Amino acid sequence: MAARRKNKSLGYYQYQRVRSVYQSNPAKKIILVVILLVTITVIIASILSTTLTTENQVKSTIDNIASDYYENYFYETLYSSPEFDQNNPGAALEKYQTKGLSSLALRDLLLYDNQKHYDQYDYLTQHCDVNQTYILFFPDPPYDNSSYHTKITYSCNF
Repeated sequence: MAARRKNKSLGYYQYQRVRSVYQSNPAKKIILVVILLVTITVIIASILSTTLTTENQVKSTIDNIASDYYENYFYETLYSSPEFDQNNPGAALEKYQTKGLSSLALRDLLLYDNQKHYDQYDYLTQHCDVNQTYILFFPDPPYDNSSYHTKITYSCNF
């Protein structure tokens, strides 16, 4: 029992000594607060950078899939159709310059051309609703396969 009391009293005296040091020296308090704030700032910054990196990667992946669809599938299919005037592509696409072509769900882009981009399905469904993320294509003059811009409506968790 005596040993136990001695340890308790020793802990109490150590606590009092540490307490008195910090009460008598406000500079140490300031240093501790600064260290604590820096630590919290580093933790928050690392969490935010990870989130922003993921968002940029997802957006880049969707942009790449949309570009591949328009440039290598949609335009080629349109270009080879008998109704399309290959000498004057503006005749068919000009009216869609402001209102855009019909929007496509991201799911559709993952499945086109024999599921060409289906390997990205699991990655994208972790971050986005592929049924509610839409891509709208706007053809731009001179109306070739690389003259367009997109408007993407994201339904993602970022």
